[in-house]
Amino acid sequence: MKFIKILLFMIVSLALVNVASAITTYAEWQNQQPLIVINQGEQVYFDYSLFSINPPMTYSVKMYDHEFNLIKTYVSATTNEYFVSQRQYVDENDYIDSGSYSIVVYGTDSLGDANTYTITLIVNPIILPINNAPILNPVGD
Repeated sequence: MKFIKILLFMIVSLALVNVASAITTYAEWQNQQPLIVINQGEQVYFDYSLFSINPPMTYSVKMYDHEFNLIKTYVSATTNEYFVSQRQYVDENDYIDSGSYSIVVYGTDSLGDANTYTITLIVNPIILPINNAPILNPVGD
């Protein structure tokens, strides 16, 4: 299924490349959506891909917090390939705390065309159960 999706992505990219941009970027979470919600301490992954008919491509995959502060750079590279597709994992060492995070895939090609795709991660805080003291009932005679 993943291969078919990537193949369709490449075909659509070729059709649109003359109309829009010469480079196309895409990303999705493991649930095949641009948004995923997890609990603090959990790990997730996302797949990203870039396509251009004008390599080389320079690209980066970065994580930002809700104030757009850079949290982590997953990849910063240049390739002579027409197509790049990889998987990255995100765990508690990356997001550190609960909140909203963005993963931004950015690419440029040899013509200077650029494209960006953003997916969102929401990390719920850990909610500890309330520990109530036991209640003793009076015991009869």
